[in-house]
Amino acid sequence: MPVYNGSRYLDEAIESILNQTFMDFEFLIIDDGSTDDSIKIIRSYRDSRIRLVENENNLGQSTSLNKGINLALGEYIARMDQDDISLPERLEEQINYFKNHTDISVLGTWWKAIEDGEGNKIYKELRLPEDPDTCAFWMYFYGNQPIAHPCSMFKKNEIKELGGYNEYYKVAQDLELWLRALLNKLKFANVPKFLFHYRLHQNQGSKSVQAETEHNIALAKFLTSVINRSIDINQSARYRPSNLNDDNFIVKENIEEMMQLKMDAIKKYFENYATSSNQILKYAMLIWESLQTLGKLKIVVWHRMIIYNTIFCLHFIKSGLKYLNLPYLPTAIEFIFLVYPPLVKRLTSSIVNS
Repeated sequence: MPVYNGSRYLDEAIESILNQTFMDFEFLIIDDGSTDDSIKIIRSYRDSRIRLVENENNLGQSTSLNKGINLALGEYIARMDQDDISLPERLEEQINYFKNHTDISVLGTWWKAIEDGEGNKIYKELRLPEDPDTCAFWMYFYGNQPIAHPCSMFKKNEIKELGGYNEYYKVAQDLELWLRALLNKLKFANVPKFLFHYRLHQNQGSKSVQAETEHNIALAKFLTSVINRSIDINQSARYRPSNLNDDNFIVKENIEEMMQLKMDAIKKYFENYATSSNQILKYAMLIWESLQTLGKLKIVVWHRMIIYNTIFCLHFIKSGLKYLNLPYLPTAIEFIFLVYPPLVKRLTSSIVNS
């Protein structure tokens, strides 16, 4: 757990680890030159499992994390942030999962977001993909991470073999590492239980402009490697669902370029991951929901976008089934029957209300 001026929530974070049902661990805390009471708070705990390391100067999170990897004695490393809360069974559940799924290298959990200054009030719940194939799909199609960094646990030696965290990335070092790990065939999964409380607050690094820029750089490098042609950070920014807005999509060609890029990446996904017709249908539904946001763009005529999205999803289904040597028509028909009745109902309701 790296710490830098984290005194406000540090007690809660430390105690959430010390009170785990799984108790056989070292708690490596790396203070990165704090100027508040963080060191005093850490030293107030008389628990032999705590191993405090003090950086003489502020090295930054990425360097501190690499330092922790090199100092850690265990087979697995569990990440933790200074302002979050691990629920009591988190470590036990993750250790047991690793024992039962030896092919997994990086493991997260479902989590709940708590609001800053709201007495740990639950703000939202996030159920992340459980299996390795769907985790990989998230990275290939959305360009987002399927593992929440603060509640991740990973096999130390496998991450060390990759070179650990890229210290160029000061904020989005987790995404860059996960994408690099995926390119090196490491597998991801999530324990399908809520085992972590993630604190949302205004000063969060993951919300910063720097985080956005680093995310786009890491994703551009990943996509360049996947599809074997140069992708710039403007293209990678438009690739992400959170950026489907009028600021990023100025002309219709931006949409066409983004859709083609996604299709090219998806074809590479199908080359590397075994799927079933049911999985392909599930992914098509996820794609359909994701692309509906495009209908809100100023440059888009809504009903035309529905047709365009349908064609894209059907091409996706056809491409996936091709690798399985399965017939296209049954799955395509099932997709149409799943998406269009709710769409017609919503459209009819909108017309009536207007």
